[in-house]
Amino acid sequence: VGGDAITGGALSSVSWSPDGRFISVGNVTSNTLQVFRFDGVSTPVLVVGEATTGASPYSVSWSSDGKFISVAGLGWPGTLRVFKFDGVSTLALVGGVATGSGTYSVTWSPNSRFISVVNSGSNNLQVFKVNYGYETTPLALSNSVVFKDLRSLEADANVNVLGGARVELDGFMCV
Repeated sequence: VGGDAITGGALSSVSWSPDGRFISVGNVTSNTLQVFRFDGVSTPVLVVGEATTGASPYSVSWSSDGKFISVAGLGWPGTLRVFKFDGVSTLALVGGVATGSGTYSVTWSPNSRFISVVNSGSNNLQVFKVNYGYETTPLALSNSVVFKDLRSLEADANVNVLGGARVELDGFMCV
């Protein structure tokens, strides 16, 4: 059954799509994500070519519906990137965020509303909320920052907002 597919370079991660028809592969030599179709009999076939992932794609993971693939990059700092997958056309980068250093693993929550990564360099677990729509809304990854009483802060608080992100404010804010 099956056979060997040519992938090239130093491979770091492999993950099956939820329906078992596709296999995603991270390649740290070329910093790419590859997706192969597998029919259970033939050699896996490269479906959509390669997508550039940024720094060393050390871990890949599918959303529970198979429409998105997340890639954790090992760089210093690490990266989390999310690609839309439709099984036919090229992979489309739809979102990304910097993570802690040494990002080794990524996984989706069962409902595909959250993505978590672990970082060996900074020894932490990060959880990102995924806000996306299937047709027109771009994907955004976000963490929440909540301050109960800003008067009690000893120092200034800096919050950076990425383009395309939705920002909700509740309470008083000075600019």
